[in-house]
Amino acid sequence: MLVAEAARRFAAHPVFAELCHDLVGDDVRLYWDQLVYKQPEKPRHFPWHQDNGYTYVEPQQYLTCWVPLTDTTIDNGCPWVAPGLHRLGDRQSVVGELAEERLGGLGPLVEHRGDLGQRSGVEGALHEHVSVLVEVLDLVWPEESQGLAFGALPGEPLVPGVWPRLHAPMVGVRPRWLPWRAVPTLTADQRAVWERDGFIVVPGFADESTCEALMARTVAICRAADEGRDVGDALVLEEPHPDPAASRAEERVGKVFRLHHVPGPHADLAHAPEVVDLVGDLLGPDVDCFLSQFIFKNRGALGQPWHQDAWYFRMTPSDQVGAWLAVTAATPDNGPLWVVPGSHREPIHEVVPDRRPGAQAGYVEIADLGTDGVPVLMDPGDLLLFHAHLVHRSTDNTTEEPRAAMVLHFGAAGTHDPAVDPDSGVLVAFLAELGVHLPVPLPAAVEAVARAGVRNRWVPVRRGGLGVAAPLSR
Repeated sequence: MLVAEAARRFAAHPVFAELCHDLVGDDVRLYWDQLVYKQPEKPRHFPWHQDNGYTYVEPQQYLTCWVPLTDTTIDNGCPWVAPGLHRLGDRQSVVGELAEERLGGLGPLVEHRGDLGQRSGVEGALHEHVSVLVEVLDLVWPEESQGLAFGALPGEPLVPGVWPRLHAPMVGVRPRWLPWRAVPTLTADQRAVWERDGFIVVPGFADESTCEALMARTVAICRAADEGRDVGDALVLEEPHPDPAASRAEERVGKVFRLHHVPGPHADLAHAPEVVDLVGDLLGPDVDCFLSQFIFKNRGALGQPWHQDAWYFRMTPSDQVGAWLAVTAATPDNGPLWVVPGSHREPIHEVVPDRRPGAQAGYVEIADLGTDGVPVLMDPGDLLLFHAHLVHRSTDNTTEEPRAAMVLHFGAAGTHDPAVDPDSGVLVAFLAELGVHLPVPLPAAVEAVARAGVRNRWVPVRRGGLGVAAPLSR
């Protein structure tokens, strides 16, 4: 899953999601994958075993999906099973030395194909492998054993709940959990709320570790930029008038852009199936993530006036979807978002420049709104999805702590984005509508500078209804 896009797309198939939902539950994680290549004339069989002898997962409620990529036959090493032995319970001893009557009904998984042949093949396989084949899970291996030391791949965490020893037959383990929601589509009620209000909130969408990883990586980028070190394509935007008492680099930063197209937790979130499938329900089978920003909203930071994201985007069509993940709580006092329910059905409003001292450059305000809207108060990990035409704002942070959020913007593949149009005339006209006027004809050096400041990076995250893998960690 970590190295092959095709494998990620395959694992995200709705068939597996539905099986997991029916047999395991609503919230499922993919924690292990392996491609088995059984070479021709391989002399050794893989002995009888139970997977819980190799995967130290608690609780031991998991589902294995074994999918043949080639035909499986008696002669080329098909799987054999002992029906009913799943009822032995968790952390039981072994399959080895079991009496034959306890293996009644044992047979290869190709029996239904009608090519099993003589039943004696089953009996022969049974007699050959009735021995101690799987150790008890609590066995302490001696120092000279062939147990494999477990370690994470570079840059990846250990798998929670996995012991530091593996039995000899194993050749590796995937060292991180891939969050996978079994049924990630919108419910009928959520769809109705979206159509009515132009936004929905998904409580408890992300866990604490996801929020911590997003914060930690963004803080590291801010500190690296402050020290003059390379931060790649990330764009760090400081507050116009940061808090004079700020002592750390991140306390002087307002937003960090261009995070979703490089390896890391921001890209992982943008490509996460539970995010992509929800957005795909609104945008269709082919979706791109085109904009990312981490917002710190430090103490004393000003909010952003009433606006519509579509005013800034000016795309065709203009039905983009924002995904606003609360990394910290959004409270009445720290500058939460406020929205105008139903305003996603309105056209793009006329605006005036935001003339408040200390406002971010480029902020505009819908001056004739005539409503206060409603606040969207959120706990860490809550997710807000909202339409690009939804009128919204944020208020000032009057607390001592930051109000942090990770925001991703998604659009249907094939959307026309004037900000990245290769025609320099289109770029000039687009920037002029935003109040930035460039000379015509556009000198090459000026165009290069203008394009370097563009924040949009279109990255495929869904194709044909299936997720596209995130870039691999360096």
